[in-house]
Amino acid sequence: MSRQEKRAKERKLRKALRKISLAAGEGVGRAVAFSFVLSSSSAIAAEPEKKEEEFALPPVVVTEQNPYTPPEASLPKLAVPLQDTPQQVIVVPEKLIQEQAGTTLRDALRNVSGISITASEAGGSQGDGFTLRGFNARNDIFLDGVRDQGTYFRDAFNIQSVEVIKGPSSSYFGRGSTGGIINQVSKIPLSESLYSGVFSGGSGTYFRGTGDFNQPLWQNSALRVNFMAQRADIVDRNHVEGSRQGFAPSFTWDLGTPTQATISYFGQH
Repeated sequence: MSRQEKRAKERKLRKALRKISLAAGEGVGRAVAFSFVLSSSSAIAAEPEKKEEEFALPPVVVTEQNPYTPPEASLPKLAVPLQDTPQQVIVVPEKLIQEQAGTTLRDALRNVSGISITASEAGGSQGDGFTLRGFNARNDIFLDGVRDQGTYFRDAFNIQSVEVIKGPSSSYFGRGSTGGIINQVSKIPLSESLYSGVFSGGSGTYFRGTGDFNQPLWQNSALRVNFMAQRADIVDRNHVEGSRQGFAPSFTWDLGTPTQATISYFGQH
């Protein structure tokens, strides 16, 4: 229906209402009110709809990175970022281990699903025992990409992060089980000075102290020394004592260049 036809109908309706109001007499006020409402509604319908206002929001700029998500693995065998690696890789960074007051490799691996800690059964061998995805991972523990087959309890005083690669890993590390591998990443020298230490104590004759010192030397070289001493006896058990000591120095030449070289030593008793 066109606008002109609508106006003609409105005029006819007003004339009819006017005749009715004149004949009735007492309904004049209501007829005028009705005609007024009708005319106002038709005027509103004739107006074009207003568009919603658009607001330009300021851009979101991310300046910091999640400290718990390293951008890439430390192993040169995994040369692409973790999100592009065709295998599940979980990294437990040093910051998370420190905030949880973790002191051993076992404490770090409690953050990874699919790993259970064994109690050195089936032969009574001492040291760390892990089951990764249901497979025994005793021979799948690495230190900086080199197989670490020692049967000992691994301390976390010289661990920068722990990388867990789930699934068959023979293409990267040779022989191994179907569960995956556990790689410990050692602390290496940095380009900035660092001096830190932690001392803790508790009941049952528990004392522990760690130190982490890093000092840049001449151009593109630095020295880093980590050490640990711990005495932890068993509460309410006589003649049962436990102690650990560790020392791990490392030195790097051509720090920050594509051909940097690092020599390190790790000793734990």
